[in-house]
Amino acid sequence: QKPSTMVVLLKRTILLLFVQCFLLELSFAYSTRAGHCVTGPQIGEESGGVHGREGSGSLSDGGFVLSFSNTTLESDSLIEINKEQTHVVRLEGATFRGFLIRISGKNGEELQDSLTEIDSETQLLPSTGENTGLLSSACAENVVGLCHTGAEDKEGIVTEFRFNFEAELQVEVTVVTNNQGIGQNDWFYSAFDVNVRPPPKLIDGLQHCQSWCSTIPTPWFSGDTDVYPKCDWVFSCSSCDECKQGARKIRRRR
Repeated sequence: QKPSTMVVLLKRTILLLFVQCFLLELSFAYSTRAGHCVTGPQIGEESGGVHGREGSGSLSDGGFVLSFSNTTLESDSLIEINKEQTHVVRLEGATFRGFLIRISGKNGEELQDSLTEIDSETQLLPSTGENTGLLSSACAENVVGLCHTGAEDKEGIVTEFRFNFEAELQVEVTVVTNNQGIGQNDWFYSAFDVNVRPPPKLIDGLQHCQSWCSTIPTPWFSGDTDVYPKCDWVFSCSSCDECKQGARKIRRRR
């Protein structure tokens, strides 16, 4: 028996509503959380092209700065931070709407508890196994991810990082600045190297910041095994202010 006109119209209406809901989900997939926690500049692919296949460059190209304990991270430098210390992490600069900070260990370190939500503008993605989706996005089990909770304009966000073991980490940041429609969002991506190390050695009762420490050209910190940095000179320079910083740039990548 041929279906009635009313039944056909009803089916078409349901189908149209389904398609509209699907498109709406795509258009606003990242309004209340990051839709993925994948390594690399993958927001264009993982969003199905909603955010534009190609980004607009690095964080610095967009006017953004990421810092650990007031030390700015740069793509061509290595940052070293103290273990067993809470570091204030700031993402700021130009106005933005969405973001994802993803931290992974180069040797598989378990980092899922290393970041902290400290205000209503940030939320942790679950570290339950990598997944992509509007409501089900998640990071790998040993990866930590922090993202936005809304699509309103932001001048910056603050979080805290703490890890109690030595580690070599990769910090990846994606920032979305606007949503003009499917395939036209502006987004920026950068990856940074961060090493977690013990704090400089100190010897109680000794003066270990001599006045001449700052005049010697030897670096305070160094990732070069052939260099003996001043912050390791426990009898002379290791308690200078330069060695007490919570985060420091120690070398340039080659």
